[in-house]
Amino acid sequence: MKKLRDVLLLALVLGTGGPVLYYGGLLSLYGLSVLFARDTAFAPGFSEEKFEQVRKGMRRTEVEALIGTGHWTSPDRSVVGYSYSPTGTHFDQRKVVYRDDRVIDVVAEVYFD
Repeated sequence: MKKLRDVLLLALVLGTGGPVLYYGGLLSLYGLSVLFARDTAFAPGFSEEKFEQVRKGMRRTEVEALIGTGHWTSPDRSVVGYSYSPTGTHFDQRKVVYRDDRVIDVVAEVYFD
């Protein structure tokens, strides 16, 4: 297993939207989570297990029955967020994207600010 001292390069790569970690020959955005603490607040009743059951094509009513209505909804109701950072820093982003009240994308990623 690699140790932190084995990190070869930490650089901001244009076009990637954030830093990329060069670690033992592998490029990994998620690998940065080891270096940066995350501060995440999830919607009441949220669970990763239920969120992982959300699939493209599901109806909004099915998603809401499974994981609730989320913390926030975009003005056009196309995006529902199930997490945010109370301190405005890095966090585990969870959101569902809809078109015509059907899921078109499920986002589960680490957001780096």
